[in-house]
Amino acid sequence: MRQYLMLLALWPFLVFGQSDKETRRAFDREVKEFKENAKDPDFIGVLPGESPVFVRNVVVNPQAAQSWGAQFVGGAAYREAISKAAKREIFVSVFDTGLPDHNDLKGVTLFGKNFVSGEGGGLLDGHGHATHVGGTIAGNPQGGLIAPAAGLVDAGKIKIKFYKVLANNGSGSIVDIYNAAKADLEDCRRRIEEGGFCIWNYSLGGGTTGYDPLNQVFDEAAALGIIVFCANGNSSGRGVNYPANYPKNYAIAAGRQTTSAIEKDSYSTWGPESWAIEPGTNILSTLTNQTYGSWSGTSMATPHAVSIAAVVASINPNWNAAQVIAHMRANAQDLPPSGRDENNGWGYHLFSKLLGSSPPPPPDPTPTCKAPMATQVSAKSVSSSGAILNTTVAADNYQFRYRVLNTGVWTVTGWKGNDVVITDLKPGTVYEVQCQVRCGAVESAYSPSVAFKTLNAPTNPIKGYYEWKSYAMPPSDQLYMYWQAEGQQQSQTTTLTNISIRVYTNGYEWAQDEVMSVVYGYFTANRGFYLRRNDDNETAVRWAAHFLLNELKTKLAKYGMQFQIERICGETGGGSIGVRYCDVRNFVTPMASEAEVKTTEIRDSFGSFRFNGSGAMEYYNGTIRIKKDNR
Repeated sequence: MRQYLMLLALWPFLVFGQSDKETRRAFDREVKEFKENAKDPDFIGVLPGESPVFVRNVVVNPQAAQSWGAQFVGGAAYREAISKAAKREIFVSVFDTGLPDHNDLKGVTLFGKNFVSGEGGGLLDGHGHATHVGGTIAGNPQGGLIAPAAGLVDAGKIKIKFYKVLANNGSGSIVDIYNAAKADLEDCRRRIEEGGFCIWNYSLGGGTTGYDPLNQVFDEAAALGIIVFCANGNSSGRGVNYPANYPKNYAIAAGRQTTSAIEKDSYSTWGPESWAIEPGTNILSTLTNQTYGSWSGTSMATPHAVSIAAVVASINPNWNAAQVIAHMRANAQDLPPSGRDENNGWGYHLFSKLLGSSPPPPPDPTPTCKAPMATQVSAKSVSSSGAILNTTVAADNYQFRYRVLNTGVWTVTGWKGNDVVITDLKPGTVYEVQCQVRCGAVESAYSPSVAFKTLNAPTNPIKGYYEWKSYAMPPSDQLYMYWQAEGQQQSQTTTLTNISIRVYTNGYEWAQDEVMSVVYGYFTANRGFYLRRNDDNETAVRWAAHFLLNELKTKLAKYGMQFQIERICGETGGGSIGVRYCDVRNFVTPMASEAEVKTTEIRDSFGSFRFNGSGAMEYYNGTIRIKKDNR
């Protein structure tokens, strides 16, 4: 399953001779089409009004690059004070259309990486969206002001990592976004350990349906101390887009300038997830070809929140993510109605309120962290031996403990996400479970106990299955075969062309993407089999199925999945044998000689292979071995 995310930017203004009425009608048509498509839970599509041609007020002179948003927040008035008070280095990750090529961003760009599968247009930003977002975060035009965090730029305390997850046409796969987020999670882990602070910017989105593998990354990010800001969406109605609607993330609405402050613009999507509103309409920032231009959208509001949070985190080097968020929440400028609301969240942010007359701000805020109520804790998918423990409370991470009802010994899961699989339960037994949450460094008490009973008879919790099929394995993923025949070593290549796997699952709708990741990852890392004397293409394909099955069981066992390979095909070319072989057996026991495998040596390294005089690997002692071959 491939879902698609698009940029959250639109420009419903008079442009290129179109009347306001004509532009509005076109935008309304796109909104209607988007909402209709979004009824499909698998749909993530192009958002209304997204096109680079709607850019306004293109200027070349950097001294003319003055953004009202940066001025409004207080970027000019507090620039020098922020520069002097900045202490901690801030690392911002922008998941967008690629690496900008703009002079005003070269000093703050740490690196760029391309995660777009297929034709994405290369690493550089060929669209302009990432360049505009990056400029709003930390752009530094000579004599101009487009970023609230300009003071951090002056102090050299902010760096941006640009991850290309969207092609130059503005579309991309959610799987690519997941891969980029997973990679940056590890990069941020190291930088946080070294004293830095990480913030993620997602000026993109799709429908309202989430994606569990990416949600798990967001859970890990929150637990690590990464703040994730996301754009609400531009659909002019209620229904915040994903990933802004995920509870661990902070959803940002777009405001337009008024005589005294800002107000939510009509295009900005709204809902209970809205956390704040920031300048988003007619925002001037960097563009391609060393220019500047004004764009509008929640995509433009989100980097304002990122830039503001970066300042708060830098000048308070001992604050964790929860404290930064608590401070921004407590010092937001409220808009009617009073308190948090679905249009404006907690309100907008000004440095005059966040920082006082001059940095640093007031003493450390203490984030609140309340224990879940009994109604917010449950056990799902209960079988005779296991269950999934769950809480609906939003927090940084979670810990469950469970025991047989009214006994004295608790089993503690450790700090994890809000869905935890347990598998060591007894049939027909009543258990009680409690949950506590962590907000930054603050831990709540445990919740009241919630009871559940396991099923009496041993049962298979698996309720259904689906077929996962690949009709064309990635062309670079080839299975290298080595064998010896008639005393002479030979080698040739087998390409796996078809795989059909029956996956028995228990409600994990995202399982097919996990299976895909394991399959592709396995054949990328372990492409070769060292086979016994007289083994052929048929045997190689069957062993490929066997080892793949073991890999799936090992990697995905924690989710309670079961697997059966229904069909696998390999095509061998070159040499004296050119053959295509398909097998439709149950590969739990792929060959009659399965028992032999248990006594032979199966390894995943080069260490045991013997090389002949010419440096080639040769048949050794009749064993079966797997080798890594990344050629």
